[in-house]
Amino acid sequence: MMSTLKSTPTSTLGLVFSLAALLGTSGCASSGSGASGRAAVSQMAIGDGEVETYRQVEESEQVVDAPESEIWPHLPAIFDELGVEVTEVKEQQRIIGNPRFKPGRIEGERLSTYLECGRDHGGPYADQHEVWVTFMVQLLRDPSGGTRVATLLNGFARPRNVSGNDLPCTSKLVLEARLVELINARLGEADTSTQSR
Repeated sequence: MMSTLKSTPTSTLGLVFSLAALLGTSGCASSGSGASGRAAVSQMAIGDGEVETYRQVEESEQVVDAPESEIWPHLPAIFDELGVEVTEVKEQQRIIGNPRFKPGRIEGERLSTYLECGRDHGGPYADQHEVWVTFMVQLLRDPSGGTRVATLLNGFARPRNVSGNDLPCTSKLVLEARLVELINARLGEADTSTQSR
């Protein structure tokens, strides 16, 4: 049976990221995808490298009508399909992703499809500049019996070959919706395979 998607309040993915010195938050943002999220300016300690930077943090959370034990095995293949190398896996906490990478594209699409980094007359900075991205996912039990798919997607854009300040990039909540779409598709394929036996 295909799982369903609904919007829920955001989470912090605190098991992976140290969000400190919170400077401010904005109201919740939503898109037609059903994803919900919020942005804040925080200081983040990324991975084991103790790299700290100020940036916009975009967190979102969606609910899938399936237990986390059924979703978790599909995530490595889904990240591979998106073209995102997995460098962090915490199986006990159901956390997976890459806290710092420099993609050219994600699933063949320009980065401006997923990230808002600002723009000038030449177009979106996400497509012009060198962009470093954080994309982490955590599965959490939902009281409904389903699974909350919590995601953290953000980054910064750095001008190529010229000096300049790093520009914060926030999520458009498109990749988060695509992630759940791929989860649903794989759960549906698994159900079909089981029923045909």
